[in-house]
Amino acid sequence: MWQGMNSENFNSSVKYENTGMISSPFQVKTLPLIKKFHNKFINEEPSIYCTSSPLYIIICQKTESPSITEEAFIISNCSEDGIIYDLKPDWEYNLNEEELFKCYDFSANNNAIKAVNTRDGNYIVFLNQKHFINIMCSYTFVVLETLGNHNGKGSIKDFVLNEAVDQNSCLVSDCKIGLLMETESENFTHVFEIRKFPSFELIYSFNLSQFAKIAECKPNQDFWYLIDGSVLEDSGEKYLTDLSLKAVSEALPEARLLGLVNRRKFVEAEKLAKESDLNFEVIYKTKFKCILNDLSLNKYINSSESEIDNVWKELLEVLNHIKDVEFVKSAILYPLTNASFMKKLLFVLKTGSKVAAELINNEEVQSIQDVISQINKVLNKITTHEIISKDNESYLNLKDFLAKDLSDYLISEFQNGNLNTTFIIWQRHKDELLLSLNEDSIKQILQALPDLLPSQHLISFLCDDFYLLYS
Repeated sequence: MWQGMNSENFNSSVKYENTGMISSPFQVKTLPLIKKFHNKFINEEPSIYCTSSPLYIIICQKTESPSITEEAFIISNCSEDGIIYDLKPDWEYNLNEEELFKCYDFSANNNAIKAVNTRDGNYIVFLNQKHFINIMCSYTFVVLETLGNHNGKGSIKDFVLNEAVDQNSCLVSDCKIGLLMETESENFTHVFEIRKFPSFELIYSFNLSQFAKIAECKPNQDFWYLIDGSVLEDSGEKYLTDLSLKAVSEALPEARLLGLVNRRKFVEAEKLAKESDLNFEVIYKTKFKCILNDLSLNKYINSSESEIDNVWKELLEVLNHIKDVEFVKSAILYPLTNASFMKKLLFVLKTGSKVAAELINNEEVQSIQDVISQINKVLNKITTHEIISKDNESYLNLKDFLAKDLSDYLISEFQNGNLNTTFIIWQRHKDELLLSLNEDSIKQILQALPDLLPSQHLISFLCDDFYLLYS
C-alpha cells in the first residue's frame, strides 16, 4: 500500500496550481523532481515506472546501447524518505490489465485499447478506439454507461480509477474516475477531469500542457499522479522538456479525512482531525467496524491467544471514544463466527457502556441502561443456544437463533413437538416472554400443545406461569 501523503511530504519547492476555481474540491501540487543524470532532452515517448516503498516515480528513455535498454533520467520523490538512487521499479505506471482482453470480446463495442476491472469485480471499464469510455457489467457483458467526447470539446486519451477498498472484504466504499482529455485549444492541449463513478458526474477539472500522462492508482491511493511537460522540436526531432509531476488530492480537510478513513489510514486520519479541529468519532466508528469485520472473516484464526486479547483491548479502547448510543446498539447483533467471539464482543460493549454511563449526563443514562439490558438479553440467548445445541448437532446455528423472535419460535417448537427445546427456552426467558405475550399468542401456545402430551408436564407450566396472566 502506498504511504499517505500530508503537508510534511511537500517541502518549500512544492508549487500550488492556480486553477481559477473558488472553493475547489481538489488541489493540485507540483512535486519536486530529482535529476539523476546530466540534463538532456527526453524522447517523446518515455517509459514511466514506480517503486512502491519508498514511493518514487521514475521516467526512463530507451537507449541505443545493446547493454542498457533504458536509462533513468528523472526521479520524483513522493515519500517522506530521503533520496535513494539504487531503485528497482516494481510496477509500470500505465500498465493495462492484459488478461481482460483474453477473457472479454470488445469487438462489438469498437474494440478496447485499454480495459480495467473494478476492485470489487462488478464492472469492466474500457476505452475504445473511438475514444469513448464504457462501463460494462462483468457478469452480463451489457454496457451500462458510455461517455463520449463532450460535445466536440476533446477526446478521451486515457483514464484511471481511484477506489477506496476494504482489503479484506474487497468492498468499494468510494470510487472516482480520472480522465485525460486531448483538446484543440490554443492555450492548452490536455485537460484532466475527475468524475464520479459510475455516474460520470463532473467534479473537477484543470488544464495540462502538450505532453501529459496519468498514473494507474494502486489500491487505496490518496492522490492522482500526472506527468506534465512541453514538447520541443529540434532538428526535426521532438523531445520533452519542462517535465513536472503533479499530485491531485482532496482540498477540504473533511473530504481528506473521509478519504483516509475509507482507506483505513487511521493514524493519518487522527493527525488530520487534530490539526484541522475535526470530529474524531467518524474515525473511531469506522475503525470499530473494521476490527469487527476482520473478526467475522476469521482474519485472526492463526493468531495466538495474546494477539487476540490485544484485538479485544483495542476494540474496547476505540469504543470508549464513541458516544453514539444507536451505533453501539447496532453492534450488539454483529454476525461474528462463533459464540466465544459473540460473548467477547458483548462484554466489550457492556464494559464500554458502563464507562460511558459514568461520564454522560443523567438524561442519557437511561439510553445506556437500555443498551446494557439488551446486551444481557443477548448473552442469555447465547447461553440458551449452547445448552440446546450441546445435545443436538443439527440445531439452528447461532446467527439464525439470535435472529428468532422467541415468542414465535416457542410456538413453532411446540407445534413441531420439540418439547425439550420449548421448556428450556421458556424457563430461561420466562420473564421476557411473559412481557411479550398477549391473549392471541397465549391461545396459539395452548392450541400448539400436542394432544398426547402427559398432563404432568403441563401442570407446573400452566399453573405457575400462565395463571399469573389471568389473575
